[in-house]
Amino acid sequence: MIGGLGLGFTLQATLTALGPKVAVDVVELLPAVVEWNRTHMAGLNGSCLENDRVKVIEEDINHWVRSAPARSYDAVILDVDNGPIAMVDRKNSSLYSETGIKKLRRLLRPGGRLAIWSAGRDKPFETRLQGARLPVEVTPSRAYHGAKREAVAIYVIRSTN
Repeated sequence: MIGGLGLGFTLQATLTALGPKVAVDVVELLPAVVEWNRTHMAGLNGSCLENDRVKVIEEDINHWVRSAPARSYDAVILDVDNGPIAMVDRKNSSLYSETGIKKLRRLLRPGGRLAIWSAGRDKPFETRLQGARLPVEVTPSRAYHGAKREAVAIYVIRSTN
């Protein structure tokens, strides 16, 4: 499951990396973002929303996380609101709370992974994860191919269920 469609690049990379047998649910709040991906962005993201393996769920990720069945996914990729610092919508900060992370992990099958994209390293978020004793890896990454330095961070949390 991918929370947050954006420009469709994460979805495109996921479909490419995982091959033809993977199915991906994409949860996106804004119908306009879905429409842009089907039209204006299709040439850049490979028309990924037209792929038979993709199911688009137009819903607030906060609601979806609460209502989706437990152990539904091998991986949950969260690419919402620039990461743990909820810059666009303050209510998204609940996703990055200890309770929010537990709700996201509830969606994972045993051995699954929760990956959270962040616009940069977030020390308070890392402190919350450590305090909750969550197994986490932080991977610095480049924002785009050819970038001179690693500016963004990917937090990967293992399922322990």
